[in-house]
Amino acid sequence: MDGVSIQLPNKTDRTTLTEADNYRIFNNLDNVVYGAATGNGKHALFVQGNLTADMPSGTAKYSGQVLHYRGRVLNGSGVLTGSNIDYTYTYNGTFTATADFSSKKLSAIINSGDSSYMGTKTFNAVINGNRFKSDSSSPDQTIEGGFYGANAAEIAGKYQFIDGKSDTLSDSGFGVFGGKKQTP
Repeated sequence: MDGVSIQLPNKTDRTTLTEADNYRIFNNLDNVVYGAATGNGKHALFVQGNLTADMPSGTAKYSGQVLHYRGRVLNGSGVLTGSNIDYTYTYNGTFTATADFSSKKLSAIINSGDSSYMGTKTFNAVINGNRFKSDSSSPDQTIEGGFYGANAAEIAGKYQFIDGKSDTLSDSGFGVFGGKKQTP
């Protein structure tokens, strides 16, 4: 970030969460790692892994973890803006998602872990191949990501919620999430 290299831990370490002052990485999944790197008042969210080659049909349910940031004001790129860009808090939350591969729709419920502000929001997306991205029904709630591993065994991505407020009571937030397909 900003020309600084951050060494990521080896995937075989199988830790649930690796963190330091300038990064948090979740590598508890088999096919994808996700997290955030921070520095100079900026946050870079990342998701990296082995995208699903052959997508399944039917429906699937997923659940997993969320790394959520609450900030004062976010611009369209998920970057904190304004006079006090250090006004940020980090939370650990959870999510559930339902993917309907036949109708190419995804619905995700993200519990940010921040019960005082963003709380829990529902995000909708369109599935295109092994990726998904917000539909246009709510431009202030965006989500995008992908399916990872054989038979879309895992899911990961990033989200952003903008409430339009520009004060310290803003519910705006953003983060990353990742999880596994649940067995019926």
